[in-house]
Amino acid sequence: YPLTSIFGGKILRDENGQPVVDAEGNYLNSPDDGIIGDANPDWIMNVSNTITYKNFNFGFLVNYTKGGDILSSTISTLLGRGLIEETADRERTFVLPGVNQQGQPNNVQINNSDYYFTNVLFGPNELQIYDATTIRLQEVSLGYSLPSKFLEKTQFSSVSFTVSGNNLYYRAINTPKGANFDPNTSGTGVGNGVGFDYLNGPSSRKYGFSVKVTF
Repeated sequence: YPLTSIFGGKILRDENGQPVVDAEGNYLNSPDDGIIGDANPDWIMNVSNTITYKNFNFGFLVNYTKGGDILSSTISTLLGRGLIEETADRERTFVLPGVNQQGQPNNVQINNSDYYFTNVLFGPNELQIYDATTIRLQEVSLGYSLPSKFLEKTQFSSVSFTVSGNNLYYRAINTPKGANFDPNTSGTGVGNGVGFDYLNGPSSRKYGFSVKVTF
C-alpha cells in the first residue's frame, strides 16, 4: 500500500459488503483493522500572479488541494460533543444504511446523540475519515516603490515597501462548515506521518512588512 495509507478500525460488513448494525441501530466494529484512507491528495494546483500599476505591485498565490483523506479527531469530537452547528437539531433522527445481524435491512432509528457520540466519535475509525480537499489563499502582498524623483539627492537607487499576509483564508470544502477545520496539520509531529489530526490547532495566519533598499 502507499506510504500515506491510513490504517484503523473498520465498520463490520457482511459478505455482500453491507455495513452491519447492532440491535440498537449502531454500527459494529470489525474484528480486523484495515486500510480506511489515503492521505495523498489526487492533485495540487497553485495559481499565482503579480499585477503592477505605476509604482504599485500586487501579488497573490491561491492553492487548491484536491482529495487526500484525514482522520480527524477534531471534527469527530466537535460533532460528538454537540459543539457545532451541524448538531444543532437535537430532535433529528437517523437510520444508518446497512443490515442488522440477521441480514435484514436496518430499520432501527437512533437519535442525534447516538449518531454523533456513539458512532462518529466512539465508533469505528472509518467514520472519522474526511476528504481534505481545501482551497487556500496562501499568500497576498502589496508593494509600493518610491518614485525616482524622490531619490535623486540620495544614495539610493530604489526604495520599496511591502506588506504581506500568509494563510489568510482557507476552507476545507468537504468537512463540516461549523468545525472550521484546517487539514494543514500533523498530529504525529515531525516525521513522515500525514493524514492524522489529534485535536491539533489550525496552521497560523501570518502578516509581514518589509523595506527593500538598493544602492
